[in-house]
Amino acid sequence: PLLLGMDVQLYLGSLLDPQQERRQQAEALLHDASLRAGFGLALTCVTADPRVELHLRQMASVLLKKYVKEHWKSFGKDFVSPEVNPQEKDEIKNRLLPLLADNHSKIRTTVAMVISNIAYWEWPEEWPSFLNSMIGAIRSSNTNLVLGAIKVLEVFATPENFTEETVSLLVQTLFPHLQEIYLSQNTIWVQTKILGIITSSLSYLVMVDKSETKQMRKALAQILPQWLSEAARLLHQTEAAPLKANWSVKVAALQLTTLVFQDFPALAKEYLKVLVPQAWASLVRSLPVYNEGYINCDANSSEVEEGQEDETEYFDSFVSELLSFFLVLLETERSRLRTLLADQLPNLCYFLIAFMSLTTSQVILFLDDPNEFVAEEEEEEFVSNNFSVRSAAWQLLETAVEAFKDKGLNALLSAVSRTFQDAENLRATQNPSWWKRREAGLQALGIVLRQMKEEGILGLDVGALLSSVLTCDIEARDLPYLRGRALWLASRFSEQLLSSEYSRHFLHAAVSSLHSSTDPLPVKISACCAISNFCSTKPDIARWCVNDIIEGLCRLLRETSERVLHHILDTFILSLKAKQTWEAEQLQRVVGGLLESWQKSWADPLLADQLRECFEQLAEYSESLPLLVSLLLPRLTSILSTPNSLYSGVVDTAIQLLTVLLKRSEGAMAEQIVRQTFGQLTNIVLSLDEATLVASGTLALSLSVEKAAPLLSNFFIDETSAPSLLLRVGERLMVPSLNESFAVNAGFFLEKLLLHVLNSFSHFFLSFFLSYLFQ
Repeated sequence: PLLLGMDVQLYLGSLLDPQQERRQQAEALLHDASLRAGFGLALTCVTADPRVELHLRQMASVLLKKYVKEHWKSFGKDFVSPEVNPQEKDEIKNRLLPLLADNHSKIRTTVAMVISNIAYWEWPEEWPSFLNSMIGAIRSSNTNLVLGAIKVLEVFATPENFTEETVSLLVQTLFPHLQEIYLSQNTIWVQTKILGIITSSLSYLVMVDKSETKQMRKALAQILPQWLSEAARLLHQTEAAPLKANWSVKVAALQLTTLVFQDFPALAKEYLKVLVPQAWASLVRSLPVYNEGYINCDANSSEVEEGQEDETEYFDSFVSELLSFFLVLLETERSRLRTLLADQLPNLCYFLIAFMSLTTSQVILFLDDPNEFVAEEEEEEFVSNNFSVRSAAWQLLETAVEAFKDKGLNALLSAVSRTFQDAENLRATQNPSWWKRREAGLQALGIVLRQMKEEGILGLDVGALLSSVLTCDIEARDLPYLRGRALWLASRFSEQLLSSEYSRHFLHAAVSSLHSSTDPLPVKISACCAISNFCSTKPDIARWCVNDIIEGLCRLLRETSERVLHHILDTFILSLKAKQTWEAEQLQRVVGGLLESWQKSWADPLLADQLRECFEQLAEYSESLPLLVSLLLPRLTSILSTPNSLYSGVVDTAIQLLTVLLKRSEGAMAEQIVRQTFGQLTNIVLSLDEATLVASGTLALSLSVEKAAPLLSNFFIDETSAPSLLLRVGERLMVPSLNESFAVNAGFFLEKLLLHVLNSFSHFFLSFFLSYLFQ
């Protein structure tokens, strides 16, 4: 191993040689060495040798990780022969364990991953001392060794390394020791990591349904209550903690507690009366701290300091987890929670609205990246993909209102009124963040609008609210987010609660935003939301200014990114439905803008569907169809002429758009389209092996036959007649072995041939076709 280790060290050094030939030679030598006994031990020796340069040790440790993955067990899915012999395995393990105390963190991390991989294969049967070795290392006074051992357990306690058998054993053997170590450690990051390991293990235990065995229930009943007691203790301590210090352990404790209440409610129920008051008190204490540190702070103080330890969790993470804990309780302990929170429901709604306020960093982020604003506004993503305090508070508020029915609605409306008064009080003191409270209150009202059937329901004076919004928020040019939220809210009232006069006022404000040279993009996105709702619910009023809407949307198409583009195209589709007549110049701008947007995002399937909807709507107007064909057809034929050189989704979209034109066209216009595209379509169907393109091309050919059969009866492509090409298409589609996804439109194609062949094609063609069909 020593001699081979020297060779390996030399080869590793040659991998960095500037000459490509020497690098390739070194790679070949390393590959040959990996097939010899002792290579894994040689890599271990290089990794362990402090005299070797650090970058070579790191390279050796990374190669060792790969070697263990491929050569440790012959039944592994990534196995490459030969398997490491038993003696070498023992030697590697013995040399790796001391490296967990290495002075260099990158060495410790890679070694920890290697040890974890080995433990996956060998624990408990072949390496029964593994856990005891890790537990002993964590109890050590050597900080590096503790770090290394914790990392091993972190990596090991993941679904990738668990099996159904090992997770049960791990919980029963490791958890008691982890609790003992947790209580004896005063180091925050060690306690945090221990809580994370326990949470990860329990998550997998639930996933594989191993928590219901009698033995496991007994073990969990002894272990979990002690951790819930610790969570209650940590929650009690939150009032004394500074804004950005030592929150990681509290976050980890809340994550564990939430998991226990969600997946082990029977073991947690007796702690509900203890933890809910503690959690509620923490929520109340957190609001002024959150206001000061995140909402009312200036731009510089809202930024996260660079160079913070990875383990440090900030205060907003704690608040977010606290809200998630209440959300789980509402879902699992609703009846008991009603009793505990019955008197606090108005206050709960009030605090949640306050936590929904935009932070200083969010305001900056949305201006810099409107995509983030779109993600925040899309409610389905708001819940599933966004883990900010704002989104967590929104989700909990909505769930609470639904859970407590009329009482929840009344509590929310009371909280909104209180929030608006807070905003006015802050405004009177010239607090620059006053508008954030009002914006959060307007957003909270959106939760209940779908449940409100008529003006004045549950004490809400809609007329007074809208009057206030119109006179204050819509005109707040220096407060774009507040104005955008007002537009969003007003559009949600549009269907049942807004008069025509109010609707025109709000719609005019939204359209003005589209044309504004000063409004930031997030406000224009809110304007798009408002316009979409008005187009859906008040199409007659939207028709009043549809030209201005379309012109504003065309401007936005040229200046937005992909995600924002989806938002704008949704509005475009609805506004096009309100349009009745077209002028040539405007239609040219619209088609040009849509095609430019398509070119920006060729590979986006959602965008392709939206574009198809737009062009379908444009094709509805017969007077604009000739111009639409003249503008769109050259782009489509250019794409269809080189289908092999383009992304298949682009070609498929082009065929779909061509199909839209064919469906709407008649007579000479249809013949013009068929004359320019028939050869391209038959080439795609006959030569390509992608099912989607063949199916789309078959549909387009079917419409070509329907619309221009007389033309095709005497039409030739490179001296091959159209009837012959159609027969070849039919021949390909009717091959019995062809996958059905290719021939999904074959029946429609044959139907069109039979319907139109009698009058337009020769009797010889008909006889030949029927003879072939019945063979």
